[in-house]
Amino acid sequence: MATIQRRVTRSGHVRYRAQVRIKNQPWVSATFRKPSDATKWARETESAQITGAYAPPSAPLRYRFSDAVDRYRREVLPTKSADEQKRQLFQLRRWRDLLGDIFVDDVTPGAVARGRDQLMGDPYSLAPATVVRYLAVLSHLYF
Repeated sequence: MATIQRRVTRSGHVRYRAQVRIKNQPWVSATFRKPSDATKWARETESAQITGAYAPPSAPLRYRFSDAVDRYRREVLPTKSADEQKRQLFQLRRWRDLLGDIFVDDVTPGAVARGRDQLMGDPYSLAPATVVRYLAVLSHLYF
Protein backbone atom coordinates (compact mmCIF):
# COMPACT_ATOMS: atom_id res chain seq x y z
CA MET A 1 0.00 0.00 0.00
CA ALA A 2 1.30 3.46 -0.90
CA THR A 3 1.15 6.50 1.36
CA ILE A 4 2.18 10.10 0.75
CA GLN A 5 3.23 12.43 3.53
CA ARG A 6 3.61 16.18 3.34
CA ARG A 7 6.82 17.27 5.04
CA VAL A 8 8.37 20.65 5.70
CA THR A 9 12.16 20.92 5.69
CA ARG A 10 14.14 23.01 8.16
CA SER A 11 14.49 25.70 5.52
CA GLY A 12 10.70 25.83 5.13
CA HIS A 13 10.38 24.01 1.80
CA VAL A 14 7.51 21.59 1.36
CA ARG A 15 8.38 18.08 0.19
CA TYR A 16 6.26 14.99 -0.34
CA ARG A 17 7.49 11.58 0.73
CA ALA A 18 5.92 8.60 -0.98
CA GLN A 19 6.22 5.21 0.70
CA VAL A 20 5.27 1.88 -0.78
CA ARG A 21 4.81 -1.02 1.63
CA ILE A 22 3.73 -4.35 0.23
CA LYS A 23 3.90 -7.62 2.13
CA ASN A 24 6.95 -9.75 1.25
CA GLN A 25 8.48 -6.86 -0.69
CA PRO A 26 11.10 -4.31 0.39
CA TRP A 27 9.68 -1.07 1.74
CA VAL A 28 10.70 1.79 -0.52
CA SER A 29 10.32 5.54 -0.32
CA ALA A 30 11.25 8.60 -2.31
CA THR A 31 10.90 12.35 -1.80
CA PHE A 32 9.46 14.77 -4.34
CA ARG A 33 8.75 18.47 -4.67
CA LYS A 34 5.27 18.04 -6.14
CA PRO A 35 2.49 15.79 -4.81
CA SER A 36 1.63 14.72 -8.36
CA ASP A 37 5.16 13.34 -8.84
CA ALA A 38 4.94 11.48 -5.53
CA THR A 39 1.58 9.98 -6.46
CA LYS A 40 2.79 8.91 -9.90
CA TRP A 41 5.94 7.29 -8.48
CA ALA A 42 3.95 5.52 -5.76
CA ARG A 43 1.45 4.09 -8.27
CA GLU A 44 4.19 2.91 -10.65
CA THR A 45 6.31 1.40 -7.88
CA GLU A 46 3.36 -0.33 -6.26
CA SER A 47 2.26 -1.77 -9.59
CA ALA A 48 5.80 -2.96 -10.37
CA GLN A 49 6.09 -4.66 -6.98
CA ILE A 50 2.74 -6.41 -7.37
CA THR A 51 3.58 -7.70 -10.86
CA GLY A 52 7.11 -8.67 -9.82
CA ALA A 53 8.77 -6.25 -12.24
CA TYR A 54 10.26 -4.07 -9.50
CA ALA A 55 14.04 -3.94 -9.36
CA PRO A 56 15.34 -2.21 -6.23
CA PRO A 57 17.89 0.53 -6.80
CA SER A 58 21.43 -0.73 -6.79
CA ALA A 59 23.69 -0.11 -3.84
CA PRO A 60 25.46 3.25 -3.95
CA LEU A 61 28.94 3.28 -5.38
CA ARG A 62 31.75 3.48 -2.89
CA TYR A 63 34.52 5.94 -3.63
CA ARG A 64 38.03 5.91 -2.30
CA PHE A 65 39.37 9.01 -0.62
CA SER A 66 41.94 9.39 -3.41
CA ASP A 67 39.05 9.54 -5.95
CA ALA A 68 37.43 12.35 -3.93
CA VAL A 69 40.73 14.26 -3.95
CA ASP A 70 41.00 13.83 -7.72
CA ARG A 71 37.47 15.11 -8.21
CA TYR A 72 38.14 18.10 -5.92
CA ARG A 73 41.25 18.89 -7.95
CA ARG A 74 39.29 18.77 -11.21
CA GLU A 75 36.16 20.64 -10.13
CA VAL A 76 36.99 22.96 -7.23
CA LEU A 77 40.65 23.97 -7.45
CA PRO A 78 40.29 25.70 -10.85
CA THR A 79 37.90 28.19 -9.20
CA LYS A 80 40.56 29.34 -6.72
CA SER A 81 43.48 31.76 -7.04
CA ALA A 82 46.84 30.44 -8.22
CA ASP A 83 48.41 30.73 -4.74
CA GLU A 84 45.50 29.00 -3.10
CA GLN A 85 45.53 26.26 -5.75
CA LYS A 86 49.20 25.59 -5.12
CA ARG A 87 48.80 25.51 -1.34
CA GLN A 88 45.67 23.34 -1.33
CA LEU A 89 47.11 20.96 -3.91
CA PHE A 90 50.08 20.35 -1.61
CA GLN A 91 47.77 19.87 1.39
CA LEU A 92 45.52 17.48 -0.53
CA ARG A 93 48.52 15.41 -1.59
CA ARG A 94 49.48 14.98 2.07
CA TRP A 95 45.91 13.97 3.01
CA ARG A 96 45.90 11.60 0.06
CA ASP A 97 49.08 9.98 1.37
CA LEU A 98 47.52 9.63 4.81
CA LEU A 99 43.99 8.52 3.86
CA GLY A 100 44.16 7.54 0.18
CA ASP A 101 43.47 3.81 0.39
CA ILE A 102 40.28 3.90 2.43
CA PHE A 103 36.72 4.55 1.29
CA VAL A 104 35.25 8.03 1.78
CA ASP A 105 32.49 6.75 4.05
CA ASP A 106 35.06 4.89 6.15
CA VAL A 107 36.97 8.06 7.02
CA THR A 108 36.14 8.36 10.71
CA PRO A 109 36.94 11.11 13.19
CA GLY A 110 39.59 8.75 14.55
CA ALA A 111 41.25 8.42 11.13
CA VAL A 112 41.28 12.20 10.74
CA ALA A 113 42.72 12.58 14.25
CA ARG A 114 45.48 10.07 13.45
CA GLY A 115 46.24 12.00 10.25
CA ARG A 116 46.30 15.25 12.20
CA ASP A 117 48.68 13.75 14.73
CA GLN A 118 50.95 12.52 11.95
CA LEU A 119 50.99 15.99 10.40
CA MET A 120 52.05 17.47 13.75
CA GLY A 121 54.66 14.79 14.40
CA ASP A 122 57.56 13.35 12.46
CA PRO A 123 58.31 13.49 9.55
CA TYR A 124 56.09 16.52 8.86
CA SER A 125 56.31 18.49 12.16
CA LEU A 126 53.84 21.15 11.10
CA ALA A 127 52.79 24.00 13.38
CA PRO A 128 49.31 23.75 14.91
CA ALA A 129 48.01 26.69 12.83
CA THR A 130 49.19 24.97 9.65
CA VAL A 131 47.48 21.74 10.69
CA VAL A 132 44.26 23.71 11.16
CA ARG A 133 44.56 24.83 7.51
CA TYR A 134 45.04 21.20 6.47
CA LEU A 135 41.88 20.29 8.38
CA ALA A 136 40.05 23.18 6.68
CA VAL A 137 40.84 21.88 3.19
CA LEU A 138 39.75 18.39 4.29
CA SER A 139 36.48 19.85 5.57
CA HIS A 140 35.94 21.71 2.29
CA LEU A 141 36.58 18.50 0.35
CA TYR A 142 33.70 16.84 2.22
CA PHE A 143 31.28 19.77 2.19
